[in-house]
Amino acid sequence: MVKSWRLWPRWAGYAAAVAGLGYGLLGAFWAVGGGGFPFGVGDPDVSPEAILAHVTPAGAGWWIFGLGAGGAVLGLMLARGNPGRGGRGLLAGLAFALATGLIVVAPDERLLSHVAYTPLVAVMTPFGGVHGLTVASAWPWPMVNMLVLGLIGLLFVGAAVAFLRRAREACLACGRSDRPGRVSAARVGRWASYLAFILPFGYAASRWCWALGIPLGVSDAWLAEMRATYPDVFAAGTYLATFAALGGVLCLGLTRRWGEVVPRWVPYLRGRRLPPGLAIIPATIVSLAFLSGGFAIVRDHLGKALSGAGSELGGAADLLWIVLPLWGVTLSTATIACRLRRRTTCATCGRGATAAA
Repeated sequence: MVKSWRLWPRWAGYAAAVAGLGYGLLGAFWAVGGGGFPFGVGDPDVSPEAILAHVTPAGAGWWIFGLGAGGAVLGLMLARGNPGRGGRGLLAGLAFALATGLIVVAPDERLLSHVAYTPLVAVMTPFGGVHGLTVASAWPWPMVNMLVLGLIGLLFVGAAVAFLRRAREACLACGRSDRPGRVSAARVGRWASYLAFILPFGYAASRWCWALGIPLGVSDAWLAEMRATYPDVFAAGTYLATFAALGGVLCLGLTRRWGEVVPRWVPYLRGRRLPPGLAIIPATIVSLAFLSGGFAIVRDHLGKALSGAGSELGGAADLLWIVLPLWGVTLSTATIACRLRRRTTCATCGRGATAAA
């Protein structure tokens, strides 16, 4: 199983093609009256401001089929093709554009909150959940569909990366080539991890202050109204703030020794080397959630501002929402840099022996 995952550059394009075609056929099924449409009218909890809030199966189903069929063709071309420089950029650009639509544009802001609350709900599920909410009820089909779209998007990212590796005659397994690197992964990752550490503390500080009754960035009237109307919201905000702050601290581990080797003060495990996936996989999930949910929240607030509807917060607190997609960008950058930096000697091409030594 592990060996199959390491061979992902060989099958990513085919997997993307199959996934695109499969989801396209789902679109055709919805277009002819099939059940389970997860967007717009088929999603009872969707926000009116969501980009897909008002789509219908008849209107969107055939578009989904067309995009899925086009994605299947694109996946096969990425898996089998190796065109010239111009065509190379076009195919990779189309794949990254499609992945951006699937990962960032299609989901709405609920994905971020569901990812953030899932650890708490999972811990409390054996005890009845949080206000009766369990992991199963927290992830209905429209929410699971957002994860499916994200996974398909990642397949197209992987297919594009593998395609570009073949095009520049790099090793398919590790991505290294004989050409000198232009950017140091260690340097980029260090600065990105610093920013990913700092950014969430503005958001966290505001939620901690609100829980303590301090109107940081909001009016006294708004804070008093929220405390009277939604008393539980501040406990939830405190959890999210603490979760974000802890995540910010863990971002430093992507470039620090304690993120690679268990510190000495940890009993029984001290000195053991941590597998890269232990940091990279959670960081990837969180960064994608912040990219999709963060941009959706900013898009929502920007739409309200342009329409004159205004925000429920107002004032300086609105600026804190900008942090969410920025955190996603910096965390994803730090994660990619960590992955590149922690590569060992490649068993396929033998490159990296000097760095590993």
